[in-house]
Amino acid sequence: MSDVSDRLMRKGREWMTAPKLLAVLLALSLPGGDALKVVGLFDNSSAHLKTAFTSAIAHANDQQQSGHLRGVFVDVDQRSSVFRKSEQLCRVLKTGVAAVLALHQTTREDYARSICDAAEIPFIDIGWQNHINGDGLFISLHPNVDTLIRAFYDLVKHWKWTSFVILYEHGQELQKYHEFFTSTVRFRVTFRQLQGTNYHSILREMKDNGETRFILDCETATVKRVLQQAQQLRLTTPDFHYLLTTLDVHAVDLSSFVYDRAKITAFQLIDPGSTTDFNDAPKKRKGNGVSTSKALTTEEALVADTVKLLSVALNKMDSRSLQPYRIDCEAADTWSQGSEVFNAISHTRIEGLTGSVSFDSHGLRSDIYLDIVEVIETGYFNVGEWTSKEGLKFGPPRVLVPISGQVLRAITVVEEPYVMVKKDAEFRTGNDRYEGYAIDLMNRVAEELNFTYILEDKGKIGHGVHNHLTNEWNGLIGELIAKRGDVALGGITISHNREQVIDFTKPFMRLGISILYRKPAAQPPDLFSFLHPFSSDVWVCIFMALILVSGTIFLLARFSPYEWYNPHPCNVHMDIVENQFTIGNSIWFMVGSLFQQGSDVWPRAISTRINAGCWWFFTLIMIASYTANLAAFLAVEQTDQPIKSADDLAKQTEIKYGSYKGGATYNFFKESKHQVYQKIWLAMNEDEKNFVSPGAKVSGIQKVIEEKYAYFMESPSLEYSVNQHCELQQIGGLLDSKGFGFATQLNSPYRDAISKTILRLQENSELERIKDNWWKGKNVVCAGKAQDANSELGLANVGGVFIILLGGIVVSLLVAAAEFIYSVQKITKITQRPFCSEVGQAFTYALKMKGSSPVKLARPTSGCCPSDLDSCPSDLWLLSQRPLAVVPATSGCCPSDLWLLSQRPLAVVPATLTVVPATLTVVPATSGCCPSDLDCCPSDLWLFFQRRLRVRCFD
Repeated sequence: MSDVSDRLMRKGREWMTAPKLLAVLLALSLPGGDALKVVGLFDNSSAHLKTAFTSAIAHANDQQQSGHLRGVFVDVDQRSSVFRKSEQLCRVLKTGVAAVLALHQTTREDYARSICDAAEIPFIDIGWQNHINGDGLFISLHPNVDTLIRAFYDLVKHWKWTSFVILYEHGQELQKYHEFFTSTVRFRVTFRQLQGTNYHSILREMKDNGETRFILDCETATVKRVLQQAQQLRLTTPDFHYLLTTLDVHAVDLSSFVYDRAKITAFQLIDPGSTTDFNDAPKKRKGNGVSTSKALTTEEALVADTVKLLSVALNKMDSRSLQPYRIDCEAADTWSQGSEVFNAISHTRIEGLTGSVSFDSHGLRSDIYLDIVEVIETGYFNVGEWTSKEGLKFGPPRVLVPISGQVLRAITVVEEPYVMVKKDAEFRTGNDRYEGYAIDLMNRVAEELNFTYILEDKGKIGHGVHNHLTNEWNGLIGELIAKRGDVALGGITISHNREQVIDFTKPFMRLGISILYRKPAAQPPDLFSFLHPFSSDVWVCIFMALILVSGTIFLLARFSPYEWYNPHPCNVHMDIVENQFTIGNSIWFMVGSLFQQGSDVWPRAISTRINAGCWWFFTLIMIASYTANLAAFLAVEQTDQPIKSADDLAKQTEIKYGSYKGGATYNFFKESKHQVYQKIWLAMNEDEKNFVSPGAKVSGIQKVIEEKYAYFMESPSLEYSVNQHCELQQIGGLLDSKGFGFATQLNSPYRDAISKTILRLQENSELERIKDNWWKGKNVVCAGKAQDANSELGLANVGGVFIILLGGIVVSLLVAAAEFIYSVQKITKITQRPFCSEVGQAFTYALKMKGSSPVKLARPTSGCCPSDLDSCPSDLWLLSQRPLAVVPATSGCCPSDLWLLSQRPLAVVPATLTVVPATLTVVPATSGCCPSDLDCCPSDLWLFFQRRLRVRCFD
């Protein structure tokens, strides 16, 4: 073992006593006693870089054909104090080292840099930090933060973004975006910090704010989690654009977001095709696509370039003349050759895995070269580059293989409405035997690209299922793998597993998984559905408000002097006044206002008018609200829906459910990590009969119609089935988001040309037109039936209104009968005639269909006339007011205490009058019944004349 190992053994007891501060020093035993020690500082986040460090040193020694480098690992506990970490580093420096490498990006090692500066030992850092102060023996291999932000700024400026969101993970990194606020271009930037693992609230807020452009400044491991949650909220559609700040985007599998067609862009510092063997393969900067398998991370590449830089620099010097000094930190020792080594390193230029490595006068990396990549189906495509000297440069678009004039072999399976056999197919030949959405779309694409195709029906083999035992695919996918077709037509779902063995075009239709189930039997309409617009509580409150406001206006009218009025304004000397707002009239006024009908009672005082106005405003709002909702409640068809979502389906056991076995929907539930979907999968997988096997006699749609069964299927096919079978319906929304596309052979030369044409057809709404032709046009059975059913209302919908009307008629008849009997009963007491006789006389008069004269009723004698009416003058009757209850006023020119009535129409006589009978005989002034001055008559007298009178009223 080396002296470092011996020192470890001697000091082991002492170091073990320091809690969690043990420096694990492992020297790599290499041949040659003149090996120079290179210290690598690692923390918990960079432990995986030890392998890269070891491989890099071994590779450097092999390249230089000498073992002049030896690596030393120092594990730094970031929870320790600066004093403990400094003491730990000083122990290592006492053994004599040539350089110290900070091989982690998460934490700045300022203490280590200070110690190395004081001891004049070169300090090399690979961390993503804003190194403003470049003094001392300091070198940074990672591109300066200001340089990277300038690259992001140039790209955002090129895209002409004026408003975007920065989703950041660490708050201390916000200062690096100062470039966006000091430039002449004005940006509206929204900052949101990503905390924890659930970002739905932040993303939903941004969606509600209409934000479509995002900069994701987070760790590489966080990128996919953010995009997955964004996908759940439908924030990965073509309208959205994401710029990733991570330089390791090639190490993230973003294939699941490709078919949403969101634009995802990032920078790359390294060649993603490199591996950890650190071979000197030239960098590939202009590739059309890159693979993400066994990708090398930026950290590993920087470790390799750091060791290579150090090895090349030391090789230029006479490494044998270097004598690392055993530094004692307490004695403030320095290494005399440290500055010479630093100058050799800073002036060395190499071509490494991260491109050309060179430094400026401050030890910061210069001549930065970054690739600009976008996510595509096969990985990442290089769309341009950025350099610190020249800025942005964009390359030409991908070259499409010519397809014009080609004859493609198209394979398919019959599947409504994508591919169907025409009814008269036996009289047709070739492609003309088939029709459907996929056929129309392929014909349109072939017309655009000027190629032809020969369609072959493969029978009931399905789209393709992967056999995990034999690792083989069947169906259309298996045919493409076997190169027995160039393109597969139909509603083929694009999935990650299928993308591993074949290629897909751009999706021509967006879809998701939903539930197909039978419509529940409609319940008979409620007779009193007209009461449903308001709840029971609201109806009770309206009734209570009616009673309260009626009582309020009654009290206001009693207290307000302006509601008391003279019923006969001709006689201004009258002392009798009336008030129209009795309890009955108050309620009647409020009821009339509530039903928008009005009444013959109107408020006179300001207080009662204010009360009435507020009530009218209340009734206006309530009636308008009621009317607005009434039509919906009268026309709505009440149903008993047993399930409303996938969650409801998972909670019950009465209804069976399943999917097509082996298809994309089957794999979705099988591989899902969602708790509800896992529960659904377990329930489906209990019975093989829940699944519809390829080539089965009974399809999933038939099982839904004939059994108590719910079927999971893609939304376009479900929508078509609902239009064809009126007894079926869709339950809930979409469970996921994916797309249909045409399948081609892996690396097919025709895929890009077809994809480009599909995008063009989508932009000019051609795809939507073709879809409407099959989903809403041809062979549609149920379209518009729901609307026709609600176009008119039957008696069952409004029957309750007729019941209310009949009930009101019956109640009014009963009240009228009670009033009639009560009135006749009072007359019977006065006339002393039999009750039945009075009833007959009153009933006979009531049945007369003409005339309006009141019934002539006998009255008891008054104090003015004798009991025998004939003893009174022939032209005058005097009766008391009290027994005579009903005498309408027909004139306003007389006081309220005198009335002159005949057997025919009534007339009103003022206090001063001249009565001339038909015989022109004037009533004597002294008649015995009344003095000459009528004003002396008591107020309760009534004057009746047997004959027709002529009446003059005098002022």
